[in-house]
Amino acid sequence: MDEDDKMYENNHYVPQLILRRYGTKINRYNIKTKELFINGSTKNAFCEKKLYPEDVEILLGKLESEFTNVLDNKVLKAKDKIVLSRSELNLIKRFLVVLQMRTPSSLGKWAGKKENKELSKSLGFKETVIANETIDEYNLRTIRVLVESKNLKEVFDHPLVTYDACKWITLYNNCYMVIWDSSDTQEDFIITDVGMTCEHEPAKFLVPGYFEELVKEGYLLSHLEEAKNEIEKLMYSEILNRSRFVYANFYMFSISNTRMIGLVNPFFRLYYDKNIVSNLGRVPDVWPTNISKEALEPNDAKYVNHYNIKGVDFVTEYHDKDEYIYKIKNLSLDDVLNINCLVLDRVQEIMGFVNSNNILRSLRVYMGVDEINPRVDYRPLKEELEKMGYTFSKRKYFSDLSKRLDMGYATFTIEDRKYINYMLNLSKELKKYKKNDIN
Repeated sequence: MDEDDKMYENNHYVPQLILRRYGTKINRYNIKTKELFINGSTKNAFCEKKLYPEDVEILLGKLESEFTNVLDNKVLKAKDKIVLSRSELNLIKRFLVVLQMRTPSSLGKWAGKKENKELSKSLGFKETVIANETIDEYNLRTIRVLVESKNLKEVFDHPLVTYDACKWITLYNNCYMVIWDSSDTQEDFIITDVGMTCEHEPAKFLVPGYFEELVKEGYLLSHLEEAKNEIEKLMYSEILNRSRFVYANFYMFSISNTRMIGLVNPFFRLYYDKNIVSNLGRVPDVWPTNISKEALEPNDAKYVNHYNIKGVDFVTEYHDKDEYIYKIKNLSLDDVLNINCLVLDRVQEIMGFVNSNNILRSLRVYMGVDEINPRVDYRPLKEELEKMGYTFSKRKYFSDLSKRLDMGYATFTIEDRKYINYMLNLSKELKKYKKNDIN
């Protein structure tokens, strides 16, 4: 075997360009074997032998090279705000879709859903069908389509187009982006082996006949039916249309130990967009997420093809010179703990981190009280780190977190029920902390 073959044999499903933004060495914990690997090289972390064929590995390398420039010079470099071009924004979203699709847990996961693929007609494309194609081959084809296409139109027009490529790029394109920073909290973001983590609704909005299990869609459909004029109908319809496939509140991607990218459901524009709020005369009276309102505030934008008709702003066509202005959002500790708990709960096999002191509070919050058993038992990791001398402090933020998580709504799905019940029981435990226990 020559050197070129060896170079493409070890495939990172979490790119080294992400791992190296955490540190030169990575700590890893296997939730299945309970093994802790301290200060390992990024070369041997989050990778598998021959996970992708050589041509896909080369394509991924090209995409990573393009993304690295934007990541280092804008997303990670900025302390207050960044300005992205439309092409840069498209690049980031394509990279994030591929980051999700390239993991072992995702290979084949999104393919073969016939009931969903029937919706391809409403997306306006026809999927290319290849006879006798396996699920893994389908997924690798999806990655090829996404890497080789510069924008949404090119994905749809690609000769090897797949339903999954169109669905996920449409979903991410309809979401708005936020950039989160945890530096002020002294709590690091955790590396996950699943590429993407999301938050589902923890509540119901009870409107008979209107997706009773979905707060956001229930709200939009009921208010669309009650709309007083054409402007209200137009706005509710547009948000509802852009929310297609966006079942989560937000999707999140760790890009360094202190910075994360979030893609937020278009529904949340109803709380912030001055154009929408002024024309609807209201903001929703529900808040279907555990994250603070400050964390989900959307970006500003300057559009070339921008018009205002009867007080309503319209963008007739997107332009390469459109500008998207993002403020870096410095999260509170309770937001970071919420986010890390979601990540910890979705890990399939390996989670990673750099500074042990900076994840212990997240582990403590996730584990909650003894009588509640979360999906993953991190007690062996927590105990091993504490034996090595690492500690965590109890802070007033725990009390703030308990108030935010003390929800009065019914739970959303069977999958989320255990997680939400754990959060509710956690709030009771946090309230037990005495004032003199707080450091």
